[in-house]
Amino acid sequence: MDGFSVERFPFKHGYHGAVLYNRKKYLAQNETKNLIRFNWLLNGEVVISCNLYMLGSRLNNAIYSSFGGLEVSNVGLSALDKFIDALALWCSRNGIFEIELKCSGNFYQGSSMDLLSGILSKGFVSVIKETNQHIKIQKQCYTEIIEADERRKLRKCKEAKFDFQLLEPWLLPDSYELIADTRIRKNYPVSMTLLALENMFKSLSDHYFLFGVYDSNKLIATSVSIKVTEHILYNFYVGDDVAYRNYSPVVMLLKGIYEYCQTNGFDYMDLGISSYRGELNQGLFQFKKNCGAQASDKYVLKLKI
Repeated sequence: MDGFSVERFPFKHGYHGAVLYNRKKYLAQNETKNLIRFNWLLNGEVVISCNLYMLGSRLNNAIYSSFGGLEVSNVGLSALDKFIDALALWCSRNGIFEIELKCSGNFYQGSSMDLLSGILSKGFVSVIKETNQHIKIQKQCYTEIIEADERRKLRKCKEAKFDFQLLEPWLLPDSYELIADTRIRKNYPVSMTLLALENMFKSLSDHYFLFGVYDSNKLIATSVSIKVTEHILYNFYVGDDVAYRNYSPVVMLLKGIYEYCQTNGFDYMDLGISSYRGELNQGLFQFKKNCGAQASDKYVLKLKI
């Protein structure tokens, strides 16, 4: 039946080309008891979809991922008003007073500005605007899109004979230790345990990748990266050895991942947010910019029912 539909996990309907975070295989890795999918169907095809977790009297779309948001096809944009009206009516009938949407960076969807305007026109308000950064994968060599200081750091790494590698998942414990040390040093939370991350590598082996830079046999920089869509690779976790900070091996790490993206058909490397609750981390932002990254907005939106 066309129009608005509501279903509990496991879902019957799915949005074609959905980001990894909205696919059943990913969602099944975490608690699904309170997970609901809201769709708009046209000619039997899902043209709007949103997964929302019911948390008491509110709905949240991204508890176990960095974003969720609405997925809307170009055809679905014309039905967005009706979809949000139907969703708000369902909420009022089921004791829900608030909806929160963590949205992706606007480069994830070609129609993102039309989508954002459509959502805001229905009463959603922006409560947080994060600064996300990404690198567009081009035919150019990585050294052509970075700043002179970063090129010098790369030369220094090459002279030291550091080596970039795509790593096998069994090396994840070494990478995790380096990542955890880095995040603790910077006062960032470590959002996943090693066991949870190992399970993701096992369950979603075609979406989770491990990269590293070595000094001989010593791991000095590493990244856990996620294929969020067929064309976007997200640098989820990055870690580096503080003893090698003078070399900045993360630049070599990013160069290696950029070249991996070139070879494997990716259009973007998502480097994640460089802000926290809307407050910019200027040092992190500048480092990513020097490494070839562009900025985009990443919103958290709320609707009071």
